[in-house]
Amino acid sequence: KCALPISKMGGCMGKKVGGLNERTTDELHAIMNACGFWALKEDWLTDFPAQTYNAPIKVSMPSKVMALYRRMQDEFILELDAATVITAEMVITQAMKLQQISSGWIYDDNHRVHSLAEPDEMAKYQVPLDIMSSIGDRGKLVIFAFYRPTIDRLIAMFRHSMGIDPAVIVGGIDPGLIAEHKRQFNSRNGTPVIICQTKAGSATHTLLGDQDHRPCHSMLFFENTFSSIDRGQAEDRIHRIGQRYPCTYDDIVSSPAEMKPLIALRNNEKIIEAVIEGVRTKW
Repeated sequence: KCALPISKMGGCMGKKVGGLNERTTDELHAIMNACGFWALKEDWLTDFPAQTYNAPIKVSMPSKVMALYRRMQDEFILELDAATVITAEMVITQAMKLQQISSGWIYDDNHRVHSLAEPDEMAKYQVPLDIMSSIGDRGKLVIFAFYRPTIDRLIAMFRHSMGIDPAVIVGGIDPGLIAEHKRQFNSRNGTPVIICQTKAGSATHTLLGDQDHRPCHSMLFFENTFSSIDRGQAEDRIHRIGQRYPCTYDDIVSSPAEMKPLIALRNNEKIIEAVIEGVRTKW
């Protein structure tokens, strides 16, 4: 019964919980403090392995893709052909379209996928292959991407170029299948790569590989999120109880629309201002 006064309600008939009610935050703290205590990870897991953030991996786009990127950046509209015109009326939508273009494809206004370049034409898709090659049989790799078409391309690249069939965590698939994919990834002889869609893979999952024989302590953000919460949760998939090795994080950037939000995410700064600045900045 105490949930209602401390919740911010909205939506249809005011029945949707929209967050905490700032006016009753003190009341919530009093209730929680009466029956519990704060346990921060940095306080009770003092021997946790370190987290290292490598310098962003900057890659270039093919000239034909860069031309489309600049047109969307300057005009908020992209005409692929006489029958396909893509618009971005808001800055956040424009940022998402620019992110899609930098991955070699784009959704049109009807959510249909249009390829702008093949993955093997784009340096961006070579990066995860190079990282996995450097890891070799000594470890495993977690890759995060935001969009499903990007994940489909990554799966195809690993299968074609390295003979690896990655495990996958994406939205809309059966929980039992997700559990099987995690089991394969966390077993000694299972697949060395797992590709996670940000919303589906950023919370609750443990992705440590086999800590005795083939551990996972490397993560690559192929595409980033514009949510600091999702980013932090994603990082914790390899930085959690059971991890014995220092964790390493890499990010791929091919445009200011990716670099500016990344800096904000890493420095825990306000993300929306970074998104706006990234959309407006040119390389």
